Amino acid sequence: MELFILNIIGALVAKLKTSADDIIWLPPFIQKNKYSSSIFYLIAINAIVLLAWITVRLFHTIIGDSPYISLVSSLLLMGFALFYLRRNSVNGNPSDKETQKNVFVISIIGSIDEFFFFTVLFSTNVFSLLPSILGISLAGALIILVCSGLNQLDWYLKVSKKIETWLIIYIIGLNGQVISESKLK
Repeated sequence: MELFILNIIGALVAKLKTSADDIIWLPPFIQKNKYSSSIFYLIAINAIVLLAWITVRLFHTIIGDSPYISLVSSLLLMGFALFYLRRNSVNGNPSDKETQKNVFVISIIGSIDEFFFFTVLFSTNVFSLLPSILGISLAGALIILVCSGLNQLDWYLKVSKKIETWLIIYIIGLNGQVISESKLK
């Protein structure tokens, strides 16, 4: 039981540590459609953990973390941001269904590095699937609560409405690229 609780806490801390940027890009989506965006976010972050667990169990391999992985994730985020800009400039504001897809895609792309991190954790056989899913879900719920709280602040709403969502996603990707490239040197 003690190891189970420690696994939950470990997964929660790991998710919070690697997902601080979610608090920047997620609030506009939660403001537009709180419940479905929250559900799609939770599904995406748990899908990454499940995929890491399946990878370790099927292939009995560790796919370690590397600056190249973070670089790929960052470049994918930047590419999606430009795609998001182009699509929204042509089609206008996204529908609720498109918003849900966007939350899912951004969550998956932004969590690629977490996938590799969790393959390492699962390969040690110290972390197991159920407590990791619980810890990730709790961390995701905390992130959603913070985002919902930010959406209640007038000053935050004024600032966030002036900044395009695609630009926020692009800057997060660019920041990740700069960090990855500095690790490669």
